[in-house]
Amino acid sequence: AFSFIHVKILQERIYRIILLKFFMQDNIVIGIVIVLVLVFGVPGLMKEILSRKLTNYLILGDYESFDHLINHKISSIILDPFNVDYMKLNKALIIKDKKEIDQSFDHFENCRLNNKQKLSVYYNGFYHYVSLNNVEKAKKYGNLLLKLPNSSENLKKEIKKYYKIIIDKSYEYLEEDLSKLE
Repeated sequence: AFSFIHVKILQERIYRIILLKFFMQDNIVIGIVIVLVLVFGVPGLMKEILSRKLTNYLILGDYESFDHLINHKISSIILDPFNVDYMKLNKALIIKDKKEIDQSFDHFENCRLNNKQKLSVYYNGFYHYVSLNNVEKAKKYGNLLLKLPNSSENLKKEIKKYYKIIIDKSYEYLEEDLSKLE
């Protein structure tokens, strides 16, 4: 027969087992939360820090540090390949390295890009080649922009305007542009 003391000891053991299971489940939940933070939070934070550092190097004109960091293995692991190439393109545009700019735009032609990436690359290509009065390449990137479904109507209107001015040598928009300057 069980005495009162035996029942108390049995109750305490049952409470310990229940508490132990409860805390083990909590530890599992806490462990899962920690793993999720490490898997999803840390890479995003590292990506943000690396992007800021690279952008600051470009802003400050520290191209040697930029090149060292962008070509480091960690950059290719943390950043998307498009972002690495796009930052290299931006550096080439800033320092006006014509050969590197042309190589970068040629490289992007061979990459699979989503529409947002295409818009950004084609936009830079169009305005870069417009600034150089390179009609052939400006027209190429302008046409690509006109075909993109995510190009705004204002952008399409502006491209057509540049076509009239640069390619057709038209003065159609001269009065309108002069009035905007006043």
